[in-house]
Amino acid sequence: MQPNSVKIIVVIVAIAVIASGVAVYLADNNNDKGDKRLYEVTDLAGNKIKFDSVPERIITLNALTTEAMCELGLTSNIVGVTSDAGVHDVTNFIYGMDFDIEYPDQLKAQIKSGKTALVGPVVSWTTDQVMIHNPDVVIFQNSADNLNKMRLLQDMGVTCIVTNNTYDSVNVIYDNMELLGKAFGKSDRAQLFNNSMKEALEHIYTTCKGFEGKDVITCNSSSGGPIYAYSHGLLRHAILREMGCTTNMAGAATGIVTAENFLEYQPDVIIIGTFGSIESVVALKNKMESDPLWAEVKAMQNGEVYFTDYPCTQTSSYTSHHLVHGIALLATIVFDDIGINVPQLVEEKDYLNYISWVDQT
Repeated sequence: MQPNSVKIIVVIVAIAVIASGVAVYLADNNNDKGDKRLYEVTDLAGNKIKFDSVPERIITLNALTTEAMCELGLTSNIVGVTSDAGVHDVTNFIYGMDFDIEYPDQLKAQIKSGKTALVGPVVSWTTDQVMIHNPDVVIFQNSADNLNKMRLLQDMGVTCIVTNNTYDSVNVIYDNMELLGKAFGKSDRAQLFNNSMKEALEHIYTTCKGFEGKDVITCNSSSGGPIYAYSHGLLRHAILREMGCTTNMAGAATGIVTAENFLEYQPDVIIIGTFGSIESVVALKNKMESDPLWAEVKAMQNGEVYFTDYPCTQTSSYTSHHLVHGIALLATIVFDDIGINVPQLVEEKDYLNYISWVDQT
């Protein structure tokens, strides 16, 4: 073999090595793992947290944080979650956010197998219930009771992360996700979810353009009991205003309201979220429709009073990425111009059919 031939071969091999190295680099930096750096973060309680490695035993004590951790790809690290019934009953996809998520299917499988324990109710878990599972880190929302338990856990050497539990802005979702993404070396994954949600919401709000101006009030009723009108700071009211609606009846505080209050303000659309059984929802609907005072309410006359069962109420109330579905449902109910016929009784078994228009794929 001639010397020049050897040189050519060496150059080709060198180019191949460099090319393969570039390919590996690009593959490693464009995959789903993204930024693996563990940043120091400051949580809602002022705790400064910096992990040396990703914790292997994580307990999350509210469903919103559990969902976020699963979205970050850390489901297999979760050894304990809240035991409240129904809190993990959401879809395993989110319209408008077109990629795989591990919530709730993988988590439910882990609970069933015993890999993930049901630790205790979100409002009454105890430090004893937590410590029996030997956690590296415990994550919960900001409340006075939780902060008292946090100090006990910290005294026992457990790292605690406190997240935001306000329900007045979609930004709470983005902030909590960014905090957890940085702490657990999943910043790029957190940004992926946040950006995807922003794009989905932009699609929803753009679709609502030109339909603005309706006055809408959203209330709640528990098991067919009194109706509670929430303040203008309620997340659903903030969302409605973002859509171009007004919420004139929403005051500064939450309180029981009656037909007389609705007669005074005469909103165009009334949405009553319920937390009881579907039977209690139907009973409340029938009671209102047979009330002569309610018959004078414009929204009742126009067939614009809607009742959402508990799962549908939940999806438009809680600050997780699944809120995309709740916002889409509110838009579909309020704006007939979107072209979806929504019945006055909105049930979990049907509501996904009303919001599939959000899926842009």
